Amino acid sequence: MLSSLRYRLTEMFSHIWVPIGAYAVLGLVAAIIAVALRDLIPSSWAFKIGADAIDSLLNILASSMLAVTTFSLSIMMAPPCQ
Repeated sequence: MLSSLRYRLTEMFSHIWVPIGAYAVLGLVAAIIAVALRDLIPSSWAFKIGADAIDSLLNILASSMLAVTTFSLSIMMAPPCQ
């Protein structure tokens, strides 16, 4: 039974939309949990972290995503090898 479940999961995750959908659902769940737990986080932490730290993190993330996207598109558009 375990091997049958493993086979079904492997078969399901071989489609590209399944992991992408799983990440989307995970992101939504994380956002809902963050909203539900916002009262547990002290408001003074917002001033300790600061907008500059968040800005630099988002800038690094955006640069990395741009590099990965450019590389992926160049691979997809390259002519097939003969």
